[in-house]
Amino acid sequence: MIPTLNEFFGGSPTDWINLPLAWLGAYATMLPRLQAGRALLGTEIASAGDAWGDGRARRRIIEGWRRAVTAGRPAARPRERVSAAEFARRLAEVGLGQG
Repeated sequence: MIPTLNEFFGGSPTDWINLPLAWLGAYATMLPRLQAGRALLGTEIASAGDAWGDGRARRRIIEGWRRAVTAGRPAARPRERVSAAEFARRLAEVGLGQG
């Protein structure tokens, strides 16, 4: 069990051996969930890469991953065009460029 705990949570074998029994039980209780999550992710990865599969399902999987990655991030600012002079001024403002 120690190699599996180490794989998911890190640490060394000595750390796991010296861990209080209640904590060890709590970590061990989470293992089936983590293993199931890993298995589901593997299935999603295979499905997303299946060129012969349902394109809509593939897009749903990928969009779900995108939402998970960007959750809580502020929206990107729209890009603005600036002149070369304005760009140089901004670089100088942050200590880069010729100033």
